[in-house]
Amino acid sequence: MLKADDFKNITIRGRVAYAICCLENVIEFYSFQKLDWNLLLDFLWRYPMAKNISNLADWHENEAECIAFCIMDELPYEKCGFEFITKDQYLNLKTLYQNTNKIIWDLTDRIAAIGTQSLYGGVRDGSPLTLNELNKVITQLNKENIPLPNFKDFEIFSYPQNPENDWIVWGEKIEPKLLSNVSRFIQTNKTK
Repeated sequence: MLKADDFKNITIRGRVAYAICCLENVIEFYSFQKLDWNLLLDFLWRYPMAKNISNLADWHENEAECIAFCIMDELPYEKCGFEFITKDQYLNLKTLYQNTNKIIWDLTDRIAAIGTQSLYGGVRDGSPLTLNELNKVITQLNKENIPLPNFKDFEIFSYPQNPENDWIVWGEKIEPKLLSNVSRFIQTNKTK
């Protein structure tokens, strides 16, 4: 049975990509494909495709505003302090989340946690904080009997056992053509 420790040598970008693919599987499992996922998935997929570490920090400050924790607050848009998403995007995401379930909400929050928990503190020992969050994603899907993405497809995002620096653990930008092999969203949108 797959567990987060299997990802110890998968880059953090690869871990985020795996978690997003888990979200895509949940969308399909619950037949939520009819909803408009373009905005949310576009924001989430920007993380593994970011060019450098400063882009990852920008993602944390900007695109992370799209997660359920931020959107489903009881406060109106004007009082939420959003600096990146527009009111129309906020309303689009609010409608999306209102028409899904708590599993979707939790997964978006966990995806952001995987990508940001070690962002400012370093990634010693393979970033166990991100592995812990990924384990929660895997456990949730197993509990709901939702198929997991194929781990073998993500082994190409691995790094050496004794990396020379933290950047190696984060990994390089993942090219969209590599992600189109694992993501339904990117497969669908690469021809648009």
